[in-house]
Amino acid sequence: ARRFTNILIRQYAKHKDVEKIIYLLALSLQKKNMNAQYYINLLLKKYPDTKTTITLYYKLGNTFFQRKIYNKAAQYYTKYILSNDKSYYGEAYYNRLLALFFEKKYEEVIQIILEKQKPLLTIKQWQKVQLLLCRSYYNLGKYDKVFMYMDINNVKKYPIDDLMIYLKSALKVGDVQTAAEISKFMTKNNLRYAEALFLIGNFYLLKENNDIAKGFYSRIIVECPNSPYLDLAKIK
Repeated sequence: ARRFTNILIRQYAKHKDVEKIIYLLALSLQKKNMNAQYYINLLLKKYPDTKTTITLYYKLGNTFFQRKIYNKAAQYYTKYILSNDKSYYGEAYYNRLLALFFEKKYEEVIQIILEKQKPLLTIKQWQKVQLLLCRSYYNLGKYDKVFMYMDINNVKKYPIDDLMIYLKSALKVGDVQTAAEISKFMTKNNLRYAEALFLIGNFYLLKENNDIAKGFYSRIIVECPNSPYLDLAKIK
């Protein structure tokens, strides 16, 4: 196959769709669990700007992402995004951010999201991007930014871990009322709900509002008897 490919390139390099044949050959080898790296490298080197190779950038990004090699995934997603192709743009844009997030490159995630030129994404994709922005700010300890970008009117849509990020950030900026409101949407997750009540109780205890603090600790005892926060609540 390699000999055939070399002849193909040597004699028909400038002919239309040669890169497609090489790409199909690479796919065929991959489906048979055979090494196709030679042909992939050939496409990347000799046909970097063709639609076939641009699609390959996206697929390589997915491959490295699935293997949790996030730095490589981000590189290939970036190559795809810089092309003019929009077929997988939303997925590539979000997956690149997610890959950078897993690499703990939070500042870069924030910088990309806040760029003036916004990509054309669906509402659902933008909601996911906004949560990634807030997680990045949270991991950098910028709780005021988390509190600014998250919206109490959207708490029903937030995953439980993001609700906890929102609640903790609300407490960090001193808005215990918002934190208490967020906790109402965490009741279906016993562990997280107990943690929320415990944190709010601690907030009031630090403010020397002992009676209100006791009320939140008592709710753990009554509403979350099987949680690991039960004994802590009793001690408090």
